[in-house]
Amino acid sequence: MFKSTVKLALSFVLCFVIMVPTAFAQEQKSLVALGDSITFGYNLDTKNNHPSKDAFPELVVEGEKYRVRNLGVPGDTSSDLLTLLKTEKYRQAVRHADVITLNIGSADFLKGASPIIAKIITIPNYQPTLEDVSLMQNITTNLVTNLQQLVFEIRTLTDKPIILYTIYNPFYGKDAQAGALLYGANLAIRSFGADSSIEIADAFTAFIGKQNLLILHEDVHPNLEGQQLLADLAGNAIQEVN
Repeated sequence: MFKSTVKLALSFVLCFVIMVPTAFAQEQKSLVALGDSITFGYNLDTKNNHPSKDAFPELVVEGEKYRVRNLGVPGDTSSDLLTLLKTEKYRQAVRHADVITLNIGSADFLKGASPIIAKIITIPNYQPTLEDVSLMQNITTNLVTNLQQLVFEIRTLTDKPIILYTIYNPFYGKDAQAGALLYGANLAIRSFGADSSIEIADAFTAFIGKQNLLILHEDVHPNLEGQQLLADLAGNAIQEVN
């Protein structure tokens, strides 16, 4: 009788030990972060060998039951991400996500409009020419087309919420010039919010006049405070869709 009781007790304990981690795994949600060096957390660490634990995707989920899959790739444009999203690695990640953050487009402008950016930074009160405006419009058109395709690809895999970021201006004191050139792109990005399953995280507005506090020195990437702000924007957006 005693042996039977002990066996029964041990069986109950073993069953409990097996079930608890399983139950926890079932409860834990997944956040998949798609993007470029901002999502990656570039230059937050001494080496950029892997996504930083101080990047906003990790900060979004502090205290939450999410596991993070940071798929940010430094230097990626929206075209690069669209190519990656057609690979099995990315499709599997998105397919199993409970929420997706999408922060892309900065590299489209930093690479495609580098001559304009150089003039904005070095020439006081620089006023964009018609050629500058035309180039920015072309970049914007390409970005919006890619975003539409990115959302379409994501929607073939899941109907879970997407947190879509606007593009911030990283240059302190240049909000009038750079902001005007990014106006069309951010207006188009905000229009995606008409879809009830897409929440807009307005990084552009949040960074206005605060780049000296939110951007790494002589860099275009967010510092710890900037990453936390991006995380807060996503956290608020997640609450809206939950």
